[in-house]
Amino acid sequence: MAIELGKVVVLASSPKYPNIFYTADINSDGIAEVVLEVNPWKTKMFRGRQLVLLDASSNTMIVDIDVEDVEPADWVNGYPEIYVGRKPWYPYYATMAGLKFPIKLSELHPFTVSFYICLEEVDPAMNLNIAADAWITKREVAESPSAAGPGDVEIMVWLYNQNLTPAGGIVGTEVLPIVVNGKKMEVEWEVWRMDSVSWGGWQYIAFKPRSWTTKCGHVAYDPTLFIKAMRKYATVDLSQLYLMDWEIGTEWGTRTSNGRARLKWILKDFRVLPNTTVA
Repeated sequence: MAIELGKVVVLASSPKYPNIFYTADINSDGIAEVVLEVNPWKTKMFRGRQLVLLDASSNTMIVDIDVEDVEPADWVNGYPEIYVGRKPWYPYYATMAGLKFPIKLSELHPFTVSFYICLEEVDPAMNLNIAADAWITKREVAESPSAAGPGDVEIMVWLYNQNLTPAGGIVGTEVLPIVVNGKKMEVEWEVWRMDSVSWGGWQYIAFKPRSWTTKCGHVAYDPTLFIKAMRKYATVDLSQLYLMDWEIGTEWGTRTSNGRARLKWILKDFRVLPNTTVA
């Protein structure tokens, strides 16, 4: 359920109503800037709490998960998140700073994603990452809610991982810039690819830092640099595909923690800045 208390919204997942999402008009201009989700997409049962809180007055999001007896105890059970644009399955696009999705890849201009994120509590035995997720899909998926599938691409940009690696295998490395706590770094990223995921048939490509991670700090990067690098490794035709969104969250799982997860993190000042880059 979603509880609204003035500028504060609390999303609470339950076994009966597992996924709760909320479109948020942060600056009260009548347009939804972001969407928040609890998103326990691979959790059938659990005991405990899964909460996502948004304080729109301070542009702050808090995720608080304390669960046990999770079924199935899998590598990934959920992905609490915030995003602009929309996912393939959902009907509403969120627009921030004039950046309107979907965007055809051939017409994609640089933009910067900027945010502060910090893991405050985490069970060391559980599976976890901090990662962006995004969907690059055919026109019919971008224009009307429907499932992603063969010919579409899911791209991820990981910042941190614990007891978890991307799907597929390593197909290359790329050096791409990122700014952390005001310092620009040229980071080497492993490129992981799974040609056709078993749970939907789309291609999966992830960028994971090879010798650097962060679990607390201010982060900024240009997603279009990763999309450009992805073109070397994608084996589907990208010429007519559309970028639908950009998501920030944490994949969490309980495969190595016997169905138990404890996780709390905070995200502040999530922004997109059109026509800017960190390159």
